[in-house]
Amino acid sequence: MYVRGKTRHRGLESSVQDELGGGVNVYASYALVDAAIKEDGPNFGRQVPFSPRHKGTAGLAYQLGKWSASVDVMFEGGQYADSANTVAENAAGNNGRIPGYGVWAARGSVDLASLPAAFRLSLGVKNLFDQRYFTRSFDDNNLGKYVAQPRTVYLQLSSRF
Repeated sequence: MYVRGKTRHRGLESSVQDELGGGVNVYASYALVDAAIKEDGPNFGRQVPFSPRHKGTAGLAYQLGKWSASVDVMFEGGQYADSANTVAENAAGNNGRIPGYGVWAARGSVDLASLPAAFRLSLGVKNLFDQRYFTRSFDDNNLGKYVAQPRTVYLQLSSRF
């Protein structure tokens, strides 16, 4: 198990939302994170691994009675897989810069108010356009480069109580 030394995390988060009327809502969020290694040594001041500087979401939602739908895009900036912030990929694939990416998602839901509890049935698609992106692992058992989540369709039943 790898234990990280001293780090400093600071940043700025923001979000906006506006109801345009007629059941239409637009929203966006953004986070700027400065996560730096603060342990004495050759990596002092470098970016903490697997910590992108930029992350955000933007989307559009629609609600009509018990029906709702949304579409949004999530983006994550480039990041590093090691404390040295190595840019070039090594032969094992566990080191090197991880490029930023953005993926779209869509979801439709219906509230099932006739049941005893407040249930919602949803059908959604993550990575709507099947964008290929990847991540890395430095774990001793799973060292390497991995294709991230492909297009995924899901059905969800949730309850609010």
